[in-house]
Amino acid sequence: MQWVIDAWCKDDLRSQGAVLNRKSKASKGQDETRRMFYCENCSCAWEPDRDVPKYLQKYKDFPKLGLKRKECKYCEK
Repeated sequence: MQWVIDAWCKDDLRSQGAVLNRKSKASKGQDETRRMFYCENCSCAWEPDRDVPKYLQKYKDFPKLGLKRKECKYCEK
């Protein structure tokens, strides 16, 4: 009889959307770095600032693997 109760509870949880659909850590990392670029002139990873997009946040010690190559606006001048 317990298997009937367990099956009924699982179906009820699925219909309520309570089953956890977690993203993997790798996909979360890809979402975080999707707006980041790598400047080959100054060898920095950069991203537009979230609060003031006209400014850039630059990181010298950030891993550059998988980042799109694009010159930052300070090197374009």
